[in-house]
Parts: sequence; structure tokens; C-alpha cells
Amino acid sequence: SDHNFTFSVKKNSEMKTSEIFFVLICAIMSYLIEANSDYGDIFEYCTSTEHSSTVTCKPWNSSAKVQVIQKESIIDGYKVETYQLIFTEDSFPEFRTLNLTEGAYSHFPAIKYTAFHSVNIDGASAPFINQSLLDSVVMMNNDLQEFPRDFFRGIPNLKSIEISGQNFSTLSADLFSEIPENLVIMSLERNSVKDIGSMAFSKFHKLEELSLMDNLVTELDYTSFEGLDNLNILNLNFNEIITIKYGTFDSLSNLRVLLLDANRFDGLPGSVFKNLKYLETVEFSGNWTEHTCKYLLEGLQYLTYAVCGNIIIDTTIKR
Repeated sequence: SDHNFTFSVKKNSEMKTSEIFFVLICAIMSYLIEANSDYGDIFEYCTSTEHSSTVTCKPWNSSAKVQVIQKESIIDGYKVETYQLIFTEDSFPEFRTLNLTEGAYSHFPAIKYTAFHSVNIDGASAPFINQSLLDSVVMMNNDLQEFPRDFFRGIPNLKSIEISGQNFSTLSADLFSEIPENLVIMSLERNSVKDIGSMAFSKFHKLEELSLMDNLVTELDYTSFEGLDNLNILNLNFNEIITIKYGTFDSLSNLRVLLLDANRFDGLPGSVFKNLKYLETVEFSGNWTEHTCKYLLEGLQYLTYAVCGNIIIDTTIKR
């Protein structure tokens, strides 16, 4: 090999099962890196320790490191060996950008999950294009100044996205344009989001969970969540919401849980919840009387728990 890939393996004629598994992992990783020059372009070297199923690799020209973890997954009823790639910052004072150019990990075998923790990934464009098994992406504390639209290009079967601790202020349909429509879970917490563009989420008809907790959203209207007709959980806790306009939640016909606590409402439309016929749990902040709470929640026949300002309402309430 042109690069220094080192793996520490104990020589023993009577290897235990864990040792055999370790050797197998190392052999697979070594073969994959040696067999395709693209891997040499990605990793400067890889190392592992005895009895470990995780290989730690160092991408070229980056202060980041990546843990490569082999997992057995069930895909369409068949057992498939898949991989998790977890990127972390290895040398915080340097904080150099991780190279995630187009197709950088396209030929890596069967990636199912990838995460980026405190790694600078600005400018990443389609690094996982054509990774058809990749279904979950996590980004945390990467100092992103805008939503990383182009990162998601070419990931056709993505089901879950978690992006948190960033610094982008706007969400829009254009910024979500590279995310496939079959997304099921989207968590965008602690990102300083102020504006939700018109029809931003409109293509995500299969989305079941959406969290925008701990952002800076101030206003919602009927276009904010248009198209989310399969959504079950919506978390808007800890925002700066002052105004919720008529019709904001009207398209959320299957919503079960609505969390609006720790906001700054100056009032709510009397019909704000009326079309949420399957709502089971609702929490919202404000200085409300019991009479007003009952009025706002009137007609919600499946409601089992509600927090209305300082008032807790349970299933004993008669409507």
C-alpha cells in the first residue's frame, strides 16, 4: 500500500470469537481501502485496537477523524453488512475544513448512518451521492451559517435528519430541495432559525416528526406547515413565537402531539386547534384563565393531556 494503514492483531492459534470478528473487520477495511484508490484519496491512515469492531481513520488534510463501524442490517428481508461513519474533531485548535467534495464517499460500501460532531463541513457538496442505503444523517455543532442544501444531493432513501447547534436563520423549500420527499423524521433544534419560508415543508408528505425546538421563530401562518398531512409530532418549544395566524395548523390532519411551551404569545385565534381532530397532547405557554383554556381546546375528543399556561388539563374535563 502507498499509505500507512496499521491494524494491531493478536496472533493466537485459538482465537476467541471476538478476536476472529476483529480480524475480519480489519481485513475487510484493509481490502476495501487497498482495492479502490478512492479510499486512499479519503484516508491518510486507519488504525484499530485489539478486540475492537471499530476502525478509526484519518481523512487527508483535516483535523477530523472518522470512526468506521460495521453493522448487520436487515434490508428487504436480507441481512446486509452496512457501515456507520462518525466524524469528530480531533484537534480543536486547528479546526480545519473536512474535505467533502462530490462523490467523496460514493464508492464506500453500504453506508447506512453518518454523523458529524463539531467538525467544520462548510461547502460540502454531494459527498454521499448514490449511497442508496444511507438513511440517517446527524450534524451537531458544525458552525454552519446556512442550511447545507447541497450536502444531501444524491441520497435517495434518506429517512432521518438531525441538524443542531448551527447558525442559520432561514428555512425554505429551496434549501430543502435536495432532500428526498420520503423523509420521516426531521430535527432542526438550536439553530437560530428566525424565518420559516412559505411552503418550506410542503413536499414532505411522509414526515411524521418535526422538531424546531429552541430556535428564534416569532410568527407562524397557514403556509408554515402546509403539506405535512402525515405529521404526528410537532415540537416548537422554546422559540420566540408571538403570533400564530388563523389556519396555521389546518393542514396537520394527523397531528397527535403539539408542543408550544416557553413562547411569547400575545394571543391565540379561538379556532387555532379546531382542525386537529386527533390531537392527544398539547402544551402552550401564556397567561390564560381556565375558561379560555377550555374554549381553546373545545372539541378535541382524543385529548388526554394539556398544559395551558399554568393550567394542567386532563381527561376528566367534560366538553
